[in-house]
Amino acid sequence: MSEREKVQMVIDKYRELFDGEDGMDVAISVKGEFFFYTFSREYDYYEHFVKFHTAEELEKLIIGNMVNDANCILEPLADELEMQGRNVQEAMTEGLDFTEEVVKMSMHLETLEKVFSENNDVLRTLFRGMKNVCDRIG
Repeated sequence: MSEREKVQMVIDKYRELFDGEDGMDVAISVKGEFFFYTFSREYDYYEHFVKFHTAEELEKLIIGNMVNDANCILEPLADELEMQGRNVQEAMTEGLDFTEEVVKMSMHLETLEKVFSENNDVLRTLFRGMKNVCDRIG
């Protein structure tokens, strides 16, 4: 089987990710070189443009992109939630009225719920893809 056919098999395996909104795609140059890229339609620029040689390299690029996407969505939310939790705990420890901090945490949780509901399909695709990769490896 040619490397081009192997690359096509990887693309087919992750088809739902290529159909997503982040503009992820693979190109083959006139010279037969492979390129993986993500294109931001919102900002009209390439976020990633990476040359690869094998289907295995492509799969690693796809997995890395999935992990990065999940991290970009979840890390700021988790950091903010952790900070809010510390503020509540600190106020309680110091014997202060922590009502204001609890209200802030409640508002943050509401924001989290909104982000998760608005990005439900994106997150489901990301986590399903990551789980499938883990299942294949494990």
